[in-house]
Amino acid sequence: MATLQIRNSPQYPASPTLVLRLLPPSLLLGIDLLTLTTPQNGTFHGIKNLPSGPHFLYVAETPSHSLRSGFWLFIAASASPPALIIRTWEADSSSLIQCPPGSTIEEEQRTHLPQVWETGLMSYRQSATNDSTSAQSPDIWATLTQHITPFLLTRLLGSSQDWTVTTSSCAPQDRDDIPGLSFEEARAGQERELHTLGIDLKRTWRAGAVGRERTEGAVDRSWALEDLALRLAVEEGKGTGNEEDEGDNGHGKWGAPILGQFETSFLLVVTVANYSCLEEWKRILGLVLTCSAAIRRHPAFFTMFLRLLHGQLQAADTCVEGGLLDLDNDGGELKKLLGGFRRTLARVYTADADGDEGEGSSSDGDGDDMDEVSGEMKRLEGWLHQTYGWELGGWFVRRGGLVLEDGEVVEMEVEDLDGEDERGEYAPVVVDLEGS
Repeated sequence: MATLQIRNSPQYPASPTLVLRLLPPSLLLGIDLLTLTTPQNGTFHGIKNLPSGPHFLYVAETPSHSLRSGFWLFIAASASPPALIIRTWEADSSSLIQCPPGSTIEEEQRTHLPQVWETGLMSYRQSATNDSTSAQSPDIWATLTQHITPFLLTRLLGSSQDWTVTTSSCAPQDRDDIPGLSFEEARAGQERELHTLGIDLKRTWRAGAVGRERTEGAVDRSWALEDLALRLAVEEGKGTGNEEDEGDNGHGKWGAPILGQFETSFLLVVTVANYSCLEEWKRILGLVLTCSAAIRRHPAFFTMFLRLLHGQLQAADTCVEGGLLDLDNDGGELKKLLGGFRRTLARVYTADADGDEGEGSSSDGDGDDMDEVSGEMKRLEGWLHQTYGWELGGWFVRRGGLVLEDGEVVEMEVEDLDGEDERGEYAPVVVDLEGS
């Protein structure tokens, strides 16, 4: 992504700056989790004092407009002098585009910058609340993006020069599932294709696996998670995927690209309402929260994953109208996944207490690492119970009578846990292969 350098001047301090040209009035503009409407008098020219790390800026013609366009930018922590990024509003595409190569716009903006520094550029933290616990606080954004890297953005968006994404950007595996968009229409469109992780929850065992190995791979998706982490580590060129889980935030450690994809997918749902990213976010949830053996081997990864999920749900509760998911009711698939993971975690603890770690379950950490996983799960469970009344553990009534308003008693049966108990459609079936 091309950037300029800000010249030091006594008229304004040098800091990373984003200049936005020709913005129309009443345009919805968002930077990270902060949003504003451009003023009528044309006095807004951009944002200054950008912190280091990844940022996402997006626009929509009106707050209620369903189609949004945005782009990622990454501010290096040690850039000296700081970068100057320029984007121009293009009415035809309703998006902010890069300056054409060789244009005079760059030099004009560099010369004009001192004139608008004080009154035309909004400081990044100017619209942020003083409450650092608010979902719209810049500190929360830093927490939600700590694993997003230029490598990850380039991989997802297929370009190292332009990290643009829109509401209708789509991954091939989700193309047929977008409501109202046929396969031919999607192919005919010019929207950027998203390169997701390619998670297939219907095939989570190694190629060539048969019998018990395939069954175990379907029930415990640890092999699929570890294989994905290995492939991403090799692709990024940072080891073999077998690095130990150490460090405070997992930067550069085992599974960090998966955490980064989890963060990126969530934020693109919150900001531009990208359907394909919502599906990717759900796929990652379905992969990680159905692992068992990998919990012992990579406890730091699962601790960070649960911490991120907790932060995301808190942020979505504030930033997304109606919430990211229907958490007020039964929570759907997320509640089932978390309930299953809670029971899996309890079984892992029981096995460790008995001194049986299972075959191939050597741990990269010690008991303290497992305690951190359990502690993070308890904090998430406590927040869900306090906020939405969820009960992820304990005893449940499977079958009983429900009294209706007219006094009639109707027998009801809950089937949510059939998969865990191997009942109903999940019950084992004996197949006679010789007779077929």
